[in-house]
Amino acid sequence: DWARAENWPPHWKHENARAYAWMEDCHWLYRAILPATKPAPDEQLILVAEGVVYACEVRLDGRVLHRQAGMFLPFEIDLGDAHAGQTLDILVFPAPKTA
Repeated sequence: DWARAENWPPHWKHENARAYAWMEDCHWLYRAILPATKPAPDEQLILVAEGVVYACEVRLDGRVLHRQAGMFLPFEIDLGDAHAGQTLDILVFPAPKTA
């Protein structure tokens, strides 16, 4: 996501991977403020992640809703109890480095 936002070249081409190396030492935070719109009675508010590398923690106003570690594991979280204005955070942690 960072590389796309900064218009970086693909990491898998030529020697480009070297420019990405520092990212292995960082964690990433995705943050959203939940909108005031409530789902209709026959709808659900669900966070869908198609896969996170390597580990992540999902928090709603600081309360941990979900933790996981592994490669590209999808998950879904029902946010039906969430309220407008609450902060949804997804913290993404890098894979542990090998020696």
